[in-house]
Amino acid sequence: MKRVLFVIMLGVSATLEDPMPGFSRAYLSEDDSPSTAALQEQLKALEQRVQTLEKLLKSQSWNACGPATEADRPSVPSPEAARLEDLDKKPATPEGRLVPEQKDAETKKKDSPIAGAGANGFSLTSPDGDFNLKVRAHFQADGRFFAGDAADTSASTFATRVARLLFEGTLARHFDFRFMPDFAGGRLVLQDAYMDVRFLPQIRLRAGKFKTPFGLERLQQEVNLSLVERALPNNLVPNRDLGIQVHGDLFGGVLNYMGGVFNGVPDGASADQDNQDSKDYGGRVFAQPFLKTEIHALRGLGIGMAATSGSHHGTSAAPSLPSYLTTGQSTFFSYRSDGTKEGTAIADGRLSRLSPQAYYHWGPFGL
Repeated sequence: MKRVLFVIMLGVSATLEDPMPGFSRAYLSEDDSPSTAALQEQLKALEQRVQTLEKLLKSQSWNACGPATEADRPSVPSPEAARLEDLDKKPATPEGRLVPEQKDAETKKKDSPIAGAGANGFSLTSPDGDFNLKVRAHFQADGRFFAGDAADTSASTFATRVARLLFEGTLARHFDFRFMPDFAGGRLVLQDAYMDVRFLPQIRLRAGKFKTPFGLERLQQEVNLSLVERALPNNLVPNRDLGIQVHGDLFGGVLNYMGGVFNGVPDGASADQDNQDSKDYGGRVFAQPFLKTEIHALRGLGIGMAATSGSHHGTSAAPSLPSYLTTGQSTFFSYRSDGTKEGTAIADGRLSRLSPQAYYHWGPFGL
């Protein structure tokens, strides 16, 4: 109460010394008789001045010594209270923790496989990349028409040349597989079925059914051929065989090598089993000597050598001899075979093949 009286007195003193705008000292002289309205107006102005001075005094007292009472202390939240309030408003902050719903969403996203689709087929990959599966398809239809065939040895026809599904992928990061059945012609033929074990880029181990490492054009995938069919010299090279092979790339791909042991097949043929105890040995070395150099015109030069060797012994039921086909898949040469021992030619001896090979390409030009 004393404090309020002091403020009022101070306010009156200040007002007498410095009247408010709109007042004059004439109103306060003894000679004048102010009206009731004028006195009320002066009183109202004094009350406003007192309120202003009270606010000013409180502000100065707080800055110098703090608030006089606890009730006068302004409400300022502490840093801890502000942080808790923010956590209540937000489900998660960089400094906070995830709410259960967000934890479940993050865990589900982390454990979900990655699916994809594009020009290379469909794919499914584990989040860590250690497992993946790719699915593709290859279809080719032919129209074969033979003009001037007086003997009518080959029928003009439409045919399904290739109808393949391709499954390939990786297991546990170090194991690659490839599985490719072919349904062309209404028959099921297992073209590829093998697994690769990748120790290092320089050495891999392959086991199963795959292409023998010999022919340059034969080793190219069907989808990458420049023409519809391979050239006629491929009649002289083995196709797919069962075996085990070591292969890899050296010096960043400058040198590629392949070598393995196989059941052994006739020229141009594939097989799923062997009818004899002896095996074939095959290998190939191919180099691109200018691949890592600055000579751009020679980067597309590749040279190599391939060879196979093994003993082949046939029977009248399985002669182990080839038949040679045209690009229209008509037989133009075959060995005599009538199913009898006397009328059937059979393989009986060592079959060795040697194939020097090379290619060159520069921009759109290739050889």
